[in-house]
Amino acid sequence: MMLRHTHSSIPACPTLFTPLQIHSRDLLQLGVRAWVGWMRDHTISIQRMIERYSASVVVAGANLEYIDQCRFHDSDTIDMKSHSVVHKKGVLIEGITEFTFGYKKLAKMSVFLRPVIIEDKHSSAAKSSYLLPEIQRLFDPEEFCQYPYARHVKQLLPDIEREGTVIATGIYPFKMHRHAMDFADQWAFMETAAYVGSSRESIAMSEAGTHPRLIEGISKAIKNYYLDLKKPYFLFDEARVESKAFLWREKLFFVHHLTSEIRGDTQVHASVIEEMRD
Repeated sequence: MMLRHTHSSIPACPTLFTPLQIHSRDLLQLGVRAWVGWMRDHTISIQRMIERYSASVVVAGANLEYIDQCRFHDSDTIDMKSHSVVHKKGVLIEGITEFTFGYKKLAKMSVFLRPVIIEDKHSSAAKSSYLLPEIQRLFDPEEFCQYPYARHVKQLLPDIEREGTVIATGIYPFKMHRHAMDFADQWAFMETAAYVGSSRESIAMSEAGTHPRLIEGISKAIKNYYLDLKKPYFLFDEARVESKAFLWREKLFFVHHLTSEIRGDTQVHASVIEEMRD
């Protein structure tokens, strides 16, 4: 049997683009929406999963790879093809979406989703779990994989920090408002791209005179965006992005940790690596 796919498309609206490429935030959002559509079409919708089994999924991370550099005038339609992979007998689901833009391969995105059991339907409080057997039976055998998923932040960060050269640092404070929340008033993962992008661009502008490569943080397109989520933010949390610009293997990387202070202790909510295009 072949992998099951869901195909979808949207018009290439100008608001999705910067002068350099499509917004990372929008690709992350489009990718997870496409995967939710795949679940609805081929297995079970998220709403029915919650209602029937008191089960759901939460985003644990994402990898976004820009392939061809695409700009607004390259096409008028963004096409998406999505499928799913269940890792290690239900410990995690990977939703994979490939984006094409006219004749170009725009990007490939993976969103990693951890199954949870909902303990309180009013607050949507949940605890980690495996994908329930009743839900696993809705997937085809070809949609299961025993290989570990690609945790690029965990794999790359030690090498970047050990071998790379820090050329700038910065802190970008922000507050969690409802525009960045999901239906349970927990932050929506795609908003990480907006916050770390603001931090990167602030560093590129304020520190550009200290190193010639820093201006690439706003003048070059992003090549790869890797996200590892550790704990949620909630409505009105005070937060900040702690960022460092690295030169590593002749490439420019921005490493971001999204943090908060709880009773004097720094809590890390997410880590992001942005690799800039050459």
